[in-house]
Amino acid sequence: MAKSESEYFIKASFCEIYNEQLFDLLNPSRGILQVRWNSQNVKFNKAKGFFVQDQIIVECSNVNDLVAVLNEGIKNRRNGSHELNQDSSRSHSILTIYIISEQVI
Repeated sequence: MAKSESEYFIKASFCEIYNEQLFDLLNPSRGILQVRWNSQNVKFNKAKGFFVQDQIIVECSNVNDLVAVLNEGIKNRRNGSHELNQDSSRSHSILTIYIISEQVI
């Protein structure tokens, strides 16, 4: 019996919910994104699940890549400052980190 090993990959995405609409913080020019239900999510070979259509998911080879995703998303968030808080965003953001394991034989 051959011994199998695992390889791990890290990917990340960052989106924002603002006024009940979803935006990709890594590519804000893409416009409003749609949340979809798929019985066969081809991006990660899952049987069923929700996914964000056309959202950018980037591969991160080290911690600096992941921090760059975080910084890019923060830079692209919407701000609606007011007298009590200059950095108020009035939105919610979702940083998703995917840890993918593959068996290597």
